[in-house]
Parts: sequence; structure tokens; C-alpha cells
Amino acid sequence: MYPGLKDKLHKGVHSKRFVKDIIFLDSIDSTNSYGLSLRKKKEGTIILTKKQVSGRGRDRRLWHSVEDKSIAVSIIINYPKKSDSITFVPLLSANAIVDTLDFFGLDSKIKWPNDILMNSKK
Repeated sequence: MYPGLKDKLHKGVHSKRFVKDIIFLDSIDSTNSYGLSLRKKKEGTIILTKKQVSGRGRDRRLWHSVEDKSIAVSIIINYPKKSDSITFVPLLSANAIVDTLDFFGLDSKIKWPNDILMNSKK
């Protein structure tokens, strides 16, 4: 995967409060499907893959990631299922990612509603 990413995530001081488990996969149909299939869905579990071949976007649109050029990730978060504010989670997540990339000096933008673009690419 990305050089040193696994070690950096496991050692990350800032993430230890939330991150409980990190699952790295070489290839998977969908990180989301994998997370949903787990017997124990522990909050703070992050699922990352080098290659995702049947990812799903809005309106169940299929898409795939490009190996070593994309980040395919799902994060298990426990949230109220019947909350009016749940629709804001993808929007808030996209903004948090752009803020983080900006902190590291990487210029990125949001393509509505939650795609992250760098150099005009997802």
C-alpha cells in the first residue's frame, strides 16, 4: 500500500482516541460491504484496501478504485439511525478530510456531495 501508511496509522498519536482496529486488504469488492459483513462491528474500525472492484456511491452507482492511486476506506461509526442530522455525516467527513489535507499542505477540493479532488482527480 502507501509506503509506511500501515505503521503510521498504528502508531498515530492523534488517532488513538477513536481508532480501535485497522484492517488492511490487498483487494476487496467493497470496503463498505466488508464492514457490514463483520460479526462484531466495533466503532473505530477502519477498513482500507489497495484495490476495490465493486465500490458503491450515491444511488448505488458502481465505481472502482485505481490500485496505488486511490484511497478506498470505510470507517465504522456508531450513530443514531433515526436522526435528521445523519445526512450531514458525508458532508462533514468530506470537509474534515479537506481540512486535514490542507494542514499537510495538499491542495484539495470537494466535488458535491463528498468526493475529494486533488489535481482535478478523485
